[in-house]
Amino acid sequence: MLRRLVIAGKASERSFGTRAPRVRDLVVLAPGVPERHGLSAGVVAKVLLHDAKDATTPYRLEIPNSLEKPWFSSTDIVLADPLAAQPAPEPPGAHECCGSSCPNCVWIKHWAECQEWELEQQAA
Repeated sequence: MLRRLVIAGKASERSFGTRAPRVRDLVVLAPGVPERHGLSAGVVAKVLLHDAKDATTPYRLEIPNSLEKPWFSSTDIVLADPLAAQPAPEPPGAHECCGSSCPNCVWIKHWAECQEWELEQQAA
């Protein structure tokens, strides 16, 4: 099923619910899936990791009010808002950078992630 969107005077078509969840996406349990690992119907979780090599449970989620970070299968979860764009990369925390101008600084990695995210947004 396709939805037609008008954004800033430009019409575009996106497929509804066909995009697979990616890191930083907000997800909920798929319809008909019982509560698992503390995630119940209507609770929005965030995708922390996506392990493409693991076919059974490739998604690691951060569940609100829980210290556990369980793994879920792609059939267990769906995007909370299928029409939403992927969120921008989160900046590193103040405790993650030592301030020593390291060649592999977390801010360099964040900049690269932001550049990649911007290219994806322009292509969409």
